[in-house]
Amino acid sequence: MKEEDFLQAIKLIALYHSTEIEINHVPENGKVKIDNRITIKRCCAGLFSELVIKGYSLYVSNEGLIVNKF
Repeated sequence: MKEEDFLQAIKLIALYHSTEIEINHVPENGKVKIDNRITIKRCCAGLFSELVIKGYSLYVSNEGLIVNKF
C-alpha cells in the first residue's frame, strides 16, 4: 500500500472507538517486511463499511483482518 493510502487508512481507523491494530506485523516465520500493512485485530462494524467505501480491500488471514488498497 502506498504511504498516502496507509496514512488515510490510519486517519479513518482513528475515528472508531475500541479499535486494535497491528502495523507491519512480523509473522511467525520471522521474515520482516515493511510494507505499510495494517492488520485489524478488533474493531466496531462501522469501520469495515467506511474502509470499503473509501476504496480499501479487506481480507481475513490467520493474523486478523488485513487492510490494503490497490
